[in-house]
Amino acid sequence: NENRGYFVAQQAKKINPSIFCLAGGFGPSSQPKKALENGIDIVGIGEGVLIIQELILAIQNGGDAEKINGIAWCEDGELIKTSSRELITNMDIVPFANWRLVVGWENIKVRIITFSAGCPWDCTFCSVTDFYGGTYRHRSVNNAVDYLIWASEGHKPAWYNSKMSIFLGDDNIAGNPKWTEEFLDELEKRVSLGDISLSAQMRVQSCQNEALMAKMEGKVDWIFFGCEDITEEGLKSINKKQKPEDIIFAIKKGMEKGFNLEV
Repeated sequence: NENRGYFVAQQAKKINPSIFCLAGGFGPSSQPKKALENGIDIVGIGEGVLIIQELILAIQNGGDAEKINGIAWCEDGELIKTSSRELITNMDIVPFANWRLVVGWENIKVRIITFSAGCPWDCTFCSVTDFYGGTYRHRSVNNAVDYLIWASEGHKPAWYNSKMSIFLGDDNIAGNPKWTEEFLDELEKRVSLGDISLSAQMRVQSCQNEALMAKMEGKVDWIFFGCEDITEEGLKSINKKQKPEDIIFAIKKGMEKGFNLEV
């Protein structure tokens, strides 16, 4: 979590005060002053893919970091922010997460990859909507399959199922059902699905889409549902836009289709 990150930054600076620490993500973006008071030099606010690239180039080349949109820092105790950064429109430019930079990466049991940013829903308890500006964007189908294949390289099968375990970390893999169906079709063409165990998160209403469920059957092993409440009143209070019977239907349908479920 973010506090552990701040602890690491503080410890790093004890070892070498000149170490530069950058933080981003949900916590630092929403509370940049807290981050900057806890060992962080600059906060990237919002999507950080382009921020970190531009910041590294500025540091290396002696450029002006103040011209980079979407960052914050403290100056004489005052919080300074640059202009907001526009969201990435072409998700294919986002680099694949390079597991090979992690010491002992070959032994990581589950590879986590994401194809999208944001969520088409607007639950009041969730920071995703604000963080991504109420948008939902995803990689192209071919780019997403390329990413999964790349992430699978060098991945040792898990002892419990003899498969390479890939967790799709998207907040909602079925946010665009048509895209999901096309992705699964392309995946089946290019990958031996018997060697891979896929896990994904999605809303319970997606189980009412028979075409989608048919495509997922035999390709996705685990489905994770977020069920924050089981009462109609509670679901309305968080703007979940679902009913208790939707949850019951999803669990029954998932079990009928043979998925492993986490609720």
